[in-house]
Amino acid sequence: MISGNVCGSFDSIYSKFLVYQNNKEKYVDLDCYHWIANQKGNLKFWPDLKINLVDLKNKSVHRWAFRSPSQWVENIFWQNDSLMVLL
Repeated sequence: MISGNVCGSFDSIYSKFLVYQNNKEKYVDLDCYHWIANQKGNLKFWPDLKINLVDLKNKSVHRWAFRSPSQWVENIFWQNDSLMVLL
């Protein structure tokens, strides 16, 4: 893992896309780098995907994975508090 580039707090528009582990101490951000809203509220999309792991307890962000357009992740789920699965 390397240092992530998301701040760990977002506009509420992103909250439904964050995938929390069961104890809510960490979450995976799959979408916030991939799309952003401009000043007019229109969405802009990027072909690359950065997957960030945000640790709320330790206040840290790490990039867990990077995918180019040929390596897409559509969903993530936590199997337990220390194991996540990328689909």
